[in-house]
Amino acid sequence: MSNEGRLNPMFYKKPALNNPIKKTNVQKVKRNQRVDKKHDIKIPLNAVLVKMLRKQAFRFEMSPTQYASYLIRVGMKNSSDSFPVPSIPYRSNENTVHAKLTKYEFSKLFDFQLEFGYTSQRKTAYRILVKMLYREHQEL
Repeated sequence: MSNEGRLNPMFYKKPALNNPIKKTNVQKVKRNQRVDKKHDIKIPLNAVLVKMLRKQAFRFEMSPTQYASYLIRVGMKNSSDSFPVPSIPYRSNENTVHAKLTKYEFSKLFDFQLEFGYTSQRKTAYRILVKMLYREHQEL
C-alpha cells in the first residue's frame, strides 16, 4: 500500500536529510549602557510619611517618585551633620516610595552610607528623605 492512500500523514516516513543543519554560535554584542540611566531605590515609609510626601508632592505638582528624588538630591547637598537619626524607626516591610537617582547621585549616596555607618543604601536614603520631609513640612 502506498503512502498516498493513508488517512493520517503523520505516520508517513520522511526521507532523511543528507546535510544536517549546523548551528553556529553567534556571540552576542555587548550593549552600551545609557548615559542617563537612573538607579531605582525603594524607600519604606509608614502611612503618615507617605501621606505627607504625597501632599507635598501635589503642592509642587510632582509625582511622589519625582518629589522623593528631589528631596534626596537637595538633602545630599547638605552636610551629613544635619541628618540626625530619625525618631521614626526604619522598618523594611512597610509601604515603599521610589526614588530615582543618577549614577553620580547614587555614588554620593554611597558616600553618605559610609559616613552614617549603615550597610544599606535604602536606610541611608530613608534617613535623608525623612529629615527633608520634616524640614519641608515645617517651611509650609
